[in-house]
Amino acid sequence: MKKMWTFLALAGVLLTGIGASYGAVIGGPEVYPATGHVYYLLDAASWTDSEAQAIALDGHLATINDQDEQNWVFTTFFSDERNLWIGLNDAAEEGTFLWANGEPVTFTNWWVGEPNNLQGEDYVHMDGQNPARLGRWNDLHDWGRVGWTTPYGIVELVPEPATFLIDIKPGSLPNSINLKSKGVLPVAVLGSEDLDVSLIDPDTLTLEGVAPRVSGKSGHFWSLEDVNGDSILDLMLHFDLQGLTIDPESTELTLEGLLTDGTAFEGSDSIRIVPPMGAEVIPEPATLALLAIGGLALIRQRKTKNT
Repeated sequence: MKKMWTFLALAGVLLTGIGASYGAVIGGPEVYPATGHVYYLLDAASWTDSEAQAIALDGHLATINDQDEQNWVFTTFFSDERNLWIGLNDAAEEGTFLWANGEPVTFTNWWVGEPNNLQGEDYVHMDGQNPARLGRWNDLHDWGRVGWTTPYGIVELVPEPATFLIDIKPGSLPNSINLKSKGVLPVAVLGSEDLDVSLIDPDTLTLEGVAPRVSGKSGHFWSLEDVNGDSILDLMLHFDLQGLTIDPESTELTLEGLLTDGTAFEGSDSIRIVPPMGAEVIPEPATLALLAIGGLALIRQRKTKNT
């Protein structure tokens, strides 16, 4: 009996070890240049185990938002008839598919006749076995299906953006903005020993969601120059004020973008809205004095005409 318990205990240890290996990271990191998101490949495992591993890595199984992302993910991780788990599933409510990270479903890539919920299938993978439908989506059971290889999970992580210094209206402090102005707002991304601004992709830049000003056929209006006199080049941008939606109560604006290697970054600087929205405009004392003098002069002129 003692030998039997020893055998069972050893088997339990081995099974625990095997279970722990399910969903282990076997590939990556890979960075998708369009978003800067980071992806990993997990070993074959159930969808639920793969999603649990993804959460442990501070991410989720991949969300696919358009055909370009679909093509990149499949091309990057497909190999040797490898099926690939993604985050789409209808486990909570049959027929209502949701992404594991909570994002709305705006793109699908189903194979013809899918999803078909065959015997209660709730989890979605990219097909890597059938040559006629490589990359197309199909629903499966948690552990796949007899005759199919268990899918490998694709983990997507959204890294915290790097923080760089920006200067709104360089040389001006405070950075006053009149929301009724039809002019442009200059913004500089300040270069440093840690940031070569030539590695910024200008086409990805937005200030509060708005792209920089476009100048004729040359595209976005930007330049490399040293705006703060530190002998390091900065990236100078201009934004149309009327194109920006700025909350009258705002005290700062944020610029977001990507480096050419896909790394996300952001930077913020303070602003002051002038005049304060809803505030009573009170003339300066000198202005009041001038108005008074002008009024007296007008009264005297009228009296002279009457006489």
